[in-house]
Amino acid sequence: MLEDMVAMAAVPAPVPPLSTNEVFTSDQWRTLLSICEVFLPSISSSIIEEKKYAEARSKVVGILPDTADDNLADRYLAENVVMSKDFKEALNQRFARYVPQAQVQGLASLLSALNSKIGCLVMTGSMVSLHDQDLLSRTKIVMKWAHSYLDPCRALYQAAEFLTKATWLAQSSVLHQILDYPKVPRNIERHPGYDFKFLDFSNEPANAPVQIDADVIIIGSGCGAGVVAEHLSSSLSRLNPKPRILLLEKGYHFSNSHFPMDQSAAGVNLQEGGGGVLSDDGSIAVLAGSTWGGGGTVNWSASLQPQHFVREEWAAKNRLPFMLSQEFQECLDEVCDKMGVCKPNDLNGLAQIEHNFGNSTLLEGARRLGLTAKVVPQNSAGKHHYCGRCSFGCASSTKQGPATFWLPAAAEQGTEFVEGCFVEKIIWDESRGPKRNATGVKATWVSRARDVTRQLNISAKHIIVSSGTLHSPLLLHRSGLTPAVNGHIGSNLHLHPAIGVHGTYPQRANPWDGAILTTVMTGCENLDGNGHGAKVEVNLGTPDITGTIMPSRPQLSLSNIESTMESALDYRVRIARHGHAFAFIVIARDHAEAGNSKKSYVYCDPNDMQKVRVNYTPSPTDRKHLLEAAIAAARMHFVMGAKTIDIFNPNISMFERPTARTTKLNASQSRTLSDEDAFENWLSDIRASGISLFDPRTSRVGSAHQMGTCRMSASPTDGVVDPRGKVWDTENVYIADASILPSASGVNPMISNMGLSLHVARGIAKTIEQSWEC
Repeated sequence: MLEDMVAMAAVPAPVPPLSTNEVFTSDQWRTLLSICEVFLPSISSSIIEEKKYAEARSKVVGILPDTADDNLADRYLAENVVMSKDFKEALNQRFARYVPQAQVQGLASLLSALNSKIGCLVMTGSMVSLHDQDLLSRTKIVMKWAHSYLDPCRALYQAAEFLTKATWLAQSSVLHQILDYPKVPRNIERHPGYDFKFLDFSNEPANAPVQIDADVIIIGSGCGAGVVAEHLSSSLSRLNPKPRILLLEKGYHFSNSHFPMDQSAAGVNLQEGGGGVLSDDGSIAVLAGSTWGGGGTVNWSASLQPQHFVREEWAAKNRLPFMLSQEFQECLDEVCDKMGVCKPNDLNGLAQIEHNFGNSTLLEGARRLGLTAKVVPQNSAGKHHYCGRCSFGCASSTKQGPATFWLPAAAEQGTEFVEGCFVEKIIWDESRGPKRNATGVKATWVSRARDVTRQLNISAKHIIVSSGTLHSPLLLHRSGLTPAVNGHIGSNLHLHPAIGVHGTYPQRANPWDGAILTTVMTGCENLDGNGHGAKVEVNLGTPDITGTIMPSRPQLSLSNIESTMESALDYRVRIARHGHAFAFIVIARDHAEAGNSKKSYVYCDPNDMQKVRVNYTPSPTDRKHLLEAAIAAARMHFVMGAKTIDIFNPNISMFERPTARTTKLNASQSRTLSDEDAFENWLSDIRASGISLFDPRTSRVGSAHQMGTCRMSASPTDGVVDPRGKVWDTENVYIADASILPSASGVNPMISNMGLSLHVARGIAKTIEQSWEC
């Protein structure tokens, strides 16, 4: 058995060379680490009253696996990784690699201020340096920052909370034992993926750019790029001579043997920004793929086509009648058919989809409440796919994303690939008329080992930008198509803001097992009557993801001196229960409110052209919709018997059933009613506070779906690309990815992206065929 598990374990992924730069001074590090310790201190009966410790220990012991030793709960509560060398090194690498330089410098200034008497007095009320104060005093100070009127204090609180949790979850030696979370998934299947070949320029001279001639360049390897590459390579294969298609990806390919990666390795190798990009105001964390296969590698298998009210909006409001055409429907159906996605009316196909604990709970909970719910088709070619860690790469090659289906098909037709290739700009020939005529790209190639760099000049007659919603507009900006040329480029950013609603159950849930998202509750998707609202689905259940977004509750530590450690203790107990829990994820379709497009945009970090910055704040209407759907999700947890219900918002207290606080098994009818009364009172308190609970200054949401920054439009005054996907006022440049969606898709944008990209690819193929015949 042990030998089998070892054989099925993922091969450790290669780690890029570590940064040797120390981002902070020794005094700044001392202060930062003293702040981080507040969130996850070593907890024992020596620093909190014995009764509180005994209660917390009892809750942890009550959910331990049978194989746990007698001291595991004590070791778990006492664990302190914050002061370890590995913890500091992990933080240093994150800051050095991913955090914008201006933000690092800003944090350094704050830490220095806390080391000065005047700065410390302003921020803490004491002239004693923060790191010299005892843990209880520091805890009170840091917890007050959560709702401070000083923006820097709130920002420092949020940054320290996130960094501490994310790093601890990656390094904890005992949390996985507490949860009985296996290093190797219990139901893992391993099947080999496609053996890609990549062009290598290591032997090219370093003193001059490498010159390459191609006919078609595709920039990116995600969902849009994969569809374009497959369609062009297939439809143009009959031409003589056969066009040379070159696909460039800034990330790197990893074979299935490395999947699923752990969260730490996935952040470095698979995800943008080391795991996420935080908006400038800190109100939303944006998750995106940055690897071979793009978002399709880290996407789950859920495959939903855009709904009628979204397509009607695009056709009417954006004056794109194609969105309601049968041609577009054919494009959507074709990409689904090729990936083996069953149609919504294929009852036999839907019945083959196996649901885990969370998804089964959603279907039954919605039924009991009279809410509409349905099974979500999967891009798994009709095969069994019980994979709960697909966000870190699919080991079985079942998920039919770009790296599994589309790009291998393109490779078989002759498409060539370059990994580690960052395109700096498009090269123009402006001597051939009023429009910018693209003739190629300038790029930088870095070898997989990061030890060889070459400059590339690649000429081509047709360029398709498929770098994703975050990066496609930045490439256009770097190429001279600045906001002064077209103010829509990079603007009109649409996201699907999301929050978790966690429920703990008497029985084990093992939320990391099984297909992640196979059901959806749609009863709250149209709260404004215009196609805006929120859906409820099931979230990725790994402890590192759940533990990172599970909020601390600073108010627990501020009531009196005896409760100083309450927030940290509460967090540890809640995440320890996760093996008996799962989280619904509430996902809102954001509004295209007047004036909001100017406030929601992406731009290039001024100190690093490869880093993206995001300016976005969830609107009041979207926060209201999140609240309404979160309440519906909480009701589903309640009717299904959850002992505790936790809306992942630091301003909302966790609900605990009164009957869950007793060990008596013969709960009376009066106790059941008291459960219901207590639950309704909890919801009433939430409704009374309303969207103030979702104040973007004190609470954070997430989004894994980005759209609209190069939106398709009927005229150049309304968008970035025309109805064929060609960039307005240019020749030979097209965009095919989620950035051209006119507004939020309301569902996972993968299928919308692929269908629209196929439409763009068909037009490009016809153009190339006509030019070849001439």
